[in-house]
Parts: sequence; structure tokens; C-alpha cells
Amino acid sequence: MVDGTKYTNLVFDIKVDPATAPSIYGDYGALELGLVTKGWGTIALQTYTVPLLATNWTHVVRPINPTAANLDKIVGVFFKMWSNGRFTNSLSF
Repeated sequence: MVDGTKYTNLVFDIKVDPATAPSIYGDYGALELGLVTKGWGTIALQTYTVPLLATNWTHVVRPINPTAANLDKIVGVFFKMWSNGRFTNSLSF
């Protein structure tokens, strides 16, 4: 378990496989991000719309709300891609 109160941001790099077709809206879609707390609770972070430029390594920083409940009981992170009919094939990243 990690004490999330000691952190200010979730930071990662993403690179989309260039063979992946973009969404019908001209990007690679919205990536929902968050922290998982003990007992399977979640803390949602700001959504990241994956741009077409993400076929090169793209640095992403999402702030963590320091007042979020159970922030001191982090057991993981989640990445969730919501399609809602935006894609015609798989997204590989």
C-alpha cells in the first residue's frame, strides 16, 4: 500500500503504435486515469485525450487531488479507454 498524500501527480509516458487507426474524431480517444484504493475504491484523475502526435513518446502529467478520500491507502492505478463507438479497431499503446 502507498500513501498517496506524499505525491502530487500521476506521471507516465505513452506511445501509440503508428499502425493503430485514430478514432472517428481525429485523435486516439479519451484515456480515463485514476488510483485504486484499498477495498477496490477509486480516485478519478483528469482524463487524457490521446493526441495524434502520441505515435512518438508523449509525457503525461495528471494532478492528484490532495483532499481525496482514502488517498493514504493506494494499492494501484487504473487506465481505462472508453470507446463509445469512436474506434473501428484496437488501440495499441
